[in-house]
Amino acid sequence: MSRQKRRQVKRKVRKAAAIGSLPAFSNLRNGYLIADTKRVENIMRLQKLFFSFGMIGSLSFVLEDFLGNIFWREYNPITSYISQLTADGAPNIPLTRTLFYIYEICLIIFIISMLVKSFRSYGICLRAGYAGLLILLSISILGYGLFPMTMDFIISFKNYLHLVITIIIVAGTIFILFLLALGYIKQEHERKIGRITFVAAILFLLFNLLHLYAIFRGLNILGLIQRLSLYTFQIYIFVLSWNYTRNRLSRVDSH
Repeated sequence: MSRQKRRQVKRKVRKAAAIGSLPAFSNLRNGYLIADTKRVENIMRLQKLFFSFGMIGSLSFVLEDFLGNIFWREYNPITSYISQLTADGAPNIPLTRTLFYIYEICLIIFIISMLVKSFRSYGICLRAGYAGLLILLSISILGYGLFPMTMDFIISFKNYLHLVITIIIVAGTIFILFLLALGYIKQEHERKIGRITFVAAILFLLFNLLHLYAIFRGLNILGLIQRLSLYTFQIYIFVLSWNYTRNRLSRVDSH
């Protein structure tokens, strides 16, 4: 086998290994490529770990909401926003903000993992979608960190910017969910997750339109509607994370 031919074969096999369909090949002896299965298993398990951070992040978000409700007896989840649990002046801030920071860190790791996967295995729609999610998450972390909601609930400069950041994040998330749905549906073996993404995008859009309607009509159920929207996104992230974690594990076991 010529040197050029060997290089071509190595490139093809490594590309296949990157998407988990073939083991990686690293050694060349007597013209034959030898599979380095331990290296493959380590890479796959590392991918599995990174993909699982999506589930951990979603559970941290749910735990923040649940414990915040329990320890703040005056708090009403039907009428009050989730962001009030981490607002300046709210009780139990060390607990709720710690859980929220865990959620953000886990979500960053998960989205970066999905972005890397999309550049290795998928087309432009999924690459742009996960890059967009990473940008929105960065805006969320910086924006909400610099301009957290205050407990006085008046239209102050800080609260106004908090609202503007929220509108940008919500509108961007709606667009990106539809973009991800399109990208997955275009992939022959990922159409099931594409349909799940499309349903999540529709529900997220409808709940946010309902949120606007409730604001204009003065309905005192804004906290409930916001939770329907946010939990739709969290359930989607959990399902997506579980799907990729399970698939990576099954591929390791199959080699």
